[in-house]
Amino acid sequence: MVLLSDIKGELEKYSININSFAKFSGGTSANTYILKSNNNKYILKLYNLSDKKRVKYLINCLKKVNQKGIIAIDPINSKVLEVGKEVGYFYEFFPGESYDKCRIQNKLFSFGKIVGKFSNQTKNIF
Repeated sequence: MVLLSDIKGELEKYSININSFAKFSGGTSANTYILKSNNNKYILKLYNLSDKKRVKYLINCLKKVNQKGIIAIDPINSKVLEVGKEVGYFYEFFPGESYDKCRIQNKLFSFGKIVGKFSNQTKNIF
């Protein structure tokens, strides 16, 4: 179980004072949290401690993808966060809707165009 004191302890290293947090109700991860400070909202993604190397790799990949401009989530932390018995990263919240709730015409085609654009921008990175 994640405690606010654990989250606050880690994020204070980044000069961020969290007032509250709540488990994110949507998305694909059961361990995603919305964090609120006085000035901003953040998303905290947590994983099992055994996934620490994978999380470090993911942070590095996301940082590399965003070097020429933010086109994906951009973790604030470069080092893996350790929150209680879990590890992860956090990034600034951005408003929007999940794919399943989005109601636009030709949704699948539009989503495919976005994925194609992302692929073109990242194809020579790795």
